[in-house]
Amino acid sequence: MTTPAPDAPKDGDPAGTPPPATGGTPPPATGGPAGDPPAEPAEAELAKWKALARKHEAESNANKAKAKQFDALEESQKTELQKAADRALAAETALAEVTARALRAEIASAKQLPASALPLLTGTTKEEIEASADALLAFRGKAPLPDTGGGDNRGGDVNGKNNFESQIAEAQKLGQFQKVIALKQAQHHESLKP
Repeated sequence: MTTPAPDAPKDGDPAGTPPPATGGTPPPATGGPAGDPPAEPAEAELAKWKALARKHEAESNANKAKAKQFDALEESQKTELQKAADRALAAETALAEVTARALRAEIASAKQLPASALPLLTGTTKEEIEASADALLAFRGKAPLPDTGGGDNRGGDVNGKNNFESQIAEAQKLGQFQKVIALKQAQHHESLKP
């Protein structure tokens, strides 16, 4: 029969409880004033966590390498039919994008929208894109912009005659107030020229 060591916990005592101190006074705390925990256990705990972090980082790096190897293996095992299907899917996606862009450009041209409005047109079907164009026209002011001769806002026509007043009147009639302001500014600048 073995006898338990004097420091070993007795039945019913938790494993980590120290034996009661003799003499009625608790043992002195080591590690600093005001009962701070000793420095050595904190350093040991820090070292333990650093070691765990290094271990997990090494495992993570190993897993990355294994994932790359798995992807390469998976790609090499694809059949030619699977590779062709992947290429066909990519081509169909690109074709759908090009077709949608062409349809947007066609509808924008038919509705007399500027090219800068193309990114604002949404939808994938002709009906959806037309509805988007109509909404954009309604937001802008119902009617398409009149052709002003390639953006020349100086107010003169080919004969050199000033037609600012007619352009301003038409823009006011269409509710294009920003254009009215721009035409009036151009008219003012033109009047300052000798």
